[in-house]
Amino acid sequence: MDIMMPKMDGLEATRIIKTDPKTKHIPIIALTSFAMKGDRERTLEAGCDRYIAKPIDIQEVIEAVEHFLSGKGIPYKTRSGGRSIGKLLPVTPLDNCP
Repeated sequence: MDIMMPKMDGLEATRIIKTDPKTKHIPIIALTSFAMKGDRERTLEAGCDRYIAKPIDIQEVIEAVEHFLSGKGIPYKTRSGGRSIGKLLPVTPLDNCP
């Protein structure tokens, strides 16, 4: 999820997705240039499951996506030494989604 989008920012879009019972199980990875103090916390509080600050390490993004697809839940150790964090919660594998 890009946090800075026209018309509706990514945090608002995330809140909408996470409050809908039909979509709240969908993992959201925030990819953002917002890397100031408090941005990570604000992003996770909005409901994003992972936070990755730009410039991104493509391998970190691939590992995050693979992690969610595996259904292992969060958090996990990142290649970048923990730049990305998440809340501990189960993640529904995509093949089990309604």
